[in-house]
Amino acid sequence: MEKTTDAANRFVREYLALAEKSEMTRGDGRFSSPGMVRLFAVIYERLTEGAKTANLTAILDPAGAAERHFLDSVIPLPVLERAGAIRDGSTLVDVGCGAGFPSLPIAAAAAGGFPRLSVTALDSTAKKTRHAENAARAAGLDGVAVVTARAEEAGSPRGGLRERFDVSTARAVAALPVLLELTAPLVRVGGFVTAYKGRDDETENAAGAAKALGLRLSEKISYSLPSGDKRTFLIYEKTASTPPKYPRQYAKITSSPIK
Repeated sequence: MEKTTDAANRFVREYLALAEKSEMTRGDGRFSSPGMVRLFAVIYERLTEGAKTANLTAILDPAGAAERHFLDSVIPLPVLERAGAIRDGSTLVDVGCGAGFPSLPIAAAAAGGFPRLSVTALDSTAKKTRHAENAARAAGLDGVAVVTARAEEAGSPRGGLRERFDVSTARAVAALPVLLELTAPLVRVGGFVTAYKGRDDETENAAGAAKALGLRLSEKISYSLPSGDKRTFLIYEKTASTPPKYPRQYAKITSSPIK
């Protein structure tokens, strides 16, 4: 346990240094809130422990995890606030949450003064949702629900989560046309579908999918992580209900993306 605590302390130091260095977070004291950082440390400790018995992520070192799992997860929160996508009481679904990113850091951010959200972490892999649930419980994140299900089934007309949420997130899940078909059915009309993407601009290739799914691109924010890695954060507003034929079966979504 001593070794784990030492690693968590190094993680905290790395995260605070990165938050001060990042152009997107520097000057916003909420990103260095002691309450939020304490919860981050608990989530990080659970990640390193869980990775001993399950293949959760390849990025476990304190510096890498601080930047790529935690800072990367919460950087867009002020953008979402300004866009009106999140406020106290909003419901958020994280599609393809994996080991709990960005869902767990977003839930923890309420302790730093960000909006208090009800977060649902959704993934089809049971070992990852078990880990996310255990980490949320260890951190005392009561506003987090964890669901083991395929997104295309949960968002189908017969699924229990169709058009239930105010906002969706997805990070490193799929190409944008595929991602939009998986996430848009889960969001209510008037809500927002968001995507964490890399440097490539996929919006033109996804224009047809967005229109068919009832989405309108409202914001595209480009920035760099402190390491220099390029990021793009996309916000789509849901202006119309998703037609009941979407989402299709996953094999069809990936083999024949909406044009």
